[in-house]
Amino acid sequence: MAGSMTKYTKLPKTENLEEILTWRHYSYIVIHFLRNISYAIGDPVMTQYVYAKLAEKEIQNTTLSGESTLQRGGNSLCSVNKSSVTFKLQQEVQAQAAFWSLYFNIINSIPMVISIVFIGSWADVLGRIPITAYNMTGQILRTVVFAIVIHFNLSTAYLLIGYFIDGAAGGYFGNLVIACAYMADITEKGKQRGRFILIVSNFSYLFYGLVNLGTGYLIRAIGFFWPMVISVILSAILMVALVSMTIETLQTRGCWSELHPTKTISRVFGFYYKRSEEDGKNVWLKFCVAFLSFITLCQFVLGLWNLEPLYQLNSPFCWDSVKIGIFFGFSSVVQPALSTVILYIVQRWWSEEIIAILGLVAIIIHRTLQGFAFKSWMLYFGE
Repeated sequence: MAGSMTKYTKLPKTENLEEILTWRHYSYIVIHFLRNISYAIGDPVMTQYVYAKLAEKEIQNTTLSGESTLQRGGNSLCSVNKSSVTFKLQQEVQAQAAFWSLYFNIINSIPMVISIVFIGSWADVLGRIPITAYNMTGQILRTVVFAIVIHFNLSTAYLLIGYFIDGAAGGYFGNLVIACAYMADITEKGKQRGRFILIVSNFSYLFYGLVNLGTGYLIRAIGFFWPMVISVILSAILMVALVSMTIETLQTRGCWSELHPTKTISRVFGFYYKRSEEDGKNVWLKFCVAFLSFITLCQFVLGLWNLEPLYQLNSPFCWDSVKIGIFFGFSSVVQPALSTVILYIVQRWWSEEIIAILGLVAIIIHRTLQGFAFKSWMLYFGE
């Protein structure tokens, strides 16, 4: 199907870019912040819900069922006594929850990686706002599926539908890709852009962590279903705000046929292949390495979000939803503050590439220390 597309107003290249920006441009950043509230409600709720559901199934025919606090984010199925029945049940539930976490990660990340290749290119054809709306639609549908499964106590397998829909729409990383493109449109090239993106990313993480803190108390107060309803309502409001308030930053002309998969892939991969031939440099090789690194990072982060709460729910920590929320709230304050200060200092001597490598090394050290922790304070120290 061919035909002309909407022509958007593109921000002109000028040294005084700030002078032509309006509050409607920055409203996109605010919406990006607030979307993290929806993620911060949905992610911990689902991890703890699956754990609680599996645990309730294991203890339904035991004396532990009458003392269960699992449906309110408690952790009555946790014991440090390795010879107790509770400890053995806890290990079984932990194993089952870890397997489900693996399934969720696979069904979410595979379509996500594929879709990000497409939506990154489509954002250069259709514009940033329509693709952001597409990504948000996937997030909303995911949360709706989760809420239905929780409310009607459906099989855990139905949750896979929500994770697949979210991944097909780009998921959390698709959200980051489009947001970075929009931020690049409203900032000048250079270190100032890098700092702006870092500050926005850190504030997003701060929102995520602080809301995660509140979610722990929310689960204790009203259970798992109503937090998901709140997440759906918030996401719907943000969708309306996105469409009605934000300004498109990209001027695009093209045909609908340009969205065809073969042309999309050609635009993405062909650009780097052409650059390699023209410049005589290994641009294509660098792209392949960067793309593989991105896929690996997606797997790492998505797996971490699902497994870290399970690690904290289990012995020897035996945390509940409130303690998990407090931990993420602490992390969301400490990590952005330190990373922002450190970036401003090291940017004077090192390139962004070296800083990125050092950041990955710091993550490896952090997670290694966390894996050997056996006291709660060690988890905090690792942050």
